[in-house]
Amino acid sequence: MSSSPTPAEPAVAPATGPKLVLKQATVRAPEGWFLDPSNTPDILAAAATDDDGLQGFGVVAFPGPRVTTDVHVKALLDQNYAKIDYERLPDTYLAGSKVYYLVGRDKRLKDTWDIEIGGTYGDLNYTVGFSLQGKSRAEREALVDSVLASWEWK
Repeated sequence: MSSSPTPAEPAVAPATGPKLVLKQATVRAPEGWFLDPSNTPDILAAAATDDDGLQGFGVVAFPGPRVTTDVHVKALLDQNYAKIDYERLPDTYLAGSKVYYLVGRDKRLKDTWDIEIGGTYGDLNYTVGFSLQGKSRAEREALVDSVLASWEWK
């Protein structure tokens, strides 16, 4: 992921699996993943089961006031303080838009890592969440980076 405000060539190839279409963006799941049949234009999810367990990610777009990444992070941490030990990584950019980046291990499911990325674009707030089981740090980063590299704002 790029920490510079100007778009750069992705460090990894973009994901090429099923396309998730939001009101203001599109993003692709990894190859071999399936889309949740209950997807809506504002709440989308994709998942896969592999040798390591259940892998998934979702995107939620919701209206609200434009707030800083710090406000987004505080709200997310307040909701999940008992379940996940998050570490905030430096803010980064998603297709040119500033986003927060949190990584944490689930306190109950020790082999599950949750990654939360989000911010504001246009008149919507976005949260992109990943739940990945049994993956090494390098595997998690490659998977997340490939999905994020496929992100396009409309």
